[in-house]
Amino acid sequence: MEANELIAGDFVKLEALGRTIYFARSDSVKEELVRTQALSPSQIYTMKELEILVAYNRTQPFTKAELETLDRLKRIFGATISG
Repeated sequence: MEANELIAGDFVKLEALGRTIYFARSDSVKEELVRTQALSPSQIYTMKELEILVAYNRTQPFTKAELETLDRLKRIFGATISG
């Protein structure tokens, strides 16, 4: 992805879990957000991470405290969510 090629639909910005987070369509969009917007990778959830969270939530819904803990761990360890 070339500089400043982010377009509408590549990502969503929202206030959740007590901070600003982003949902990015792909890893390359995440990388571009980090590079061009000076964002922390821990602020950005990829589509793949979101799909994993949604699938899990369908079988055993998350509590707000569980989502906050996941987000805190993602931030502290620079982790990604995988299935």
